[in-house]
Amino acid sequence: MSVYYGVVKGNAVMLPEGMHLAEGLVVEIRPLSPRHKNSKQPPSEDLFKQRLLESTLLRGIKAPSSSLPQGDRAPIQVKGKPLSQMVLEERR
Repeated sequence: MSVYYGVVKGNAVMLPEGMHLAEGLVVEIRPLSPRHKNSKQPPSEDLFKQRLLESTLLRGIKAPSSSLPQGDRAPIQVKGKPLSQMVLEERR
């Protein structure tokens, strides 16, 4: 199976210059995630995941989780020696 990339303009997929598909060819269109909007081709990792999905080795591709911390992430005060000091003492 061949993979082609194009951009939608006026509800039609515009392929790169010089790329031609046979008239009447039935195609399947799968929109890429929004982070690929400014690139001509998706990163190889996303293409790899897409192929795993097509081969049924993956059930789905999940969006990466937010990198923002969840809940109360304030540091707490702990009594005793610093962990690094304890590790050094145990190794002696």
